Amino acid sequence: MSLPTPHAPLGAHASFNFGPVGAAAGFAVPASAPIAQDLYVGCRHSPAEPWSLLPFFAPAAAGPQPLAKGRFGRFLAWSGDKWMIGPLVFKLCTPFDLAAAPADESFACAPVVCAYLEYDNTHSPDAVELVFGLGAEAAPLGASGLAGFAFGDAYGFAAAASPEVTLRRDVAIFDTAIGSAAALHFSVPPHAKRLYPLVLAFHSPGLFAAKLFPSLSDSLAYGLAQHARYLALSDARDAEFMRSNADFARKTQLALDTRAWLAQSRRGAGDAPLDLAGLRDLAGQVTG
Repeated sequence: MSLPTPHAPLGAHASFNFGPVGAAAGFAVPASAPIAQDLYVGCRHSPAEPWSLLPFFAPAAAGPQPLAKGRFGRFLAWSGDKWMIGPLVFKLCTPFDLAAAPADESFACAPVVCAYLEYDNTHSPDAVELVFGLGAEAAPLGASGLAGFAFGDAYGFAAAASPEVTLRRDVAIFDTAIGSAAALHFSVPPHAKRLYPLVLAFHSPGLFAAKLFPSLSDSLAYGLAQHARYLALSDARDAEFMRSNADFARKTQLALDTRAWLAQSRRGAGDAPLDLAGLRDLAGQVTG
């Protein structure tokens, strides 16, 4: 089996793993914890059509089936990890700052990973459904302005509350039995284009980030409020990646090594700021 691709914030010692196909996927808290979760990411162009879902779940016989190889694409950059199903784009971003003393410690150390679902429906008279979900027991978030789920106290995901976003669980996700699961459904109106920000967050009481963000909901709300800023930083890292003179295979390995370094980084509640020498060494190999 291929090794999973971790997406991790600085110092949280936790990760969200997604890709490549064949690797275990899902949340890992701590980062070394086993991962084996079903993830549902995809779209349906009309209620009469089957769901088009990335192959990161074990399908039930009567349930939705994963897309076959060749029906989706992927592009892994230094920070961004983009997956495409036709006009649907699902992107995970692992933004990181190389500054020795960041001006905004909350922004640098927030235990969040940013993502989004984007769909161009401008040429269709029909609404389109998008889904992002996880196969696990969950509870809806109670925080105002958030639409999402908490999986215990350790992790969760959310989008901004909107009439176009619906919380669904278990059978209601695909109108068929898939076991315990929680998902966000997005309805893209006809003749419209949408980008729905998503935030994946972690909460570990013994770590420094918990001093800045006392609850999981605090982290999720902050991640959504700063989403555009995180995407801008992610885009800047990827632009450096594209300008690099290193060959593509080497750059791809450095992108994976950077993510692995971030996933293993840990800053305790009373610890000094992390030594970023290892991260800067990897950056030098990308940009040098």
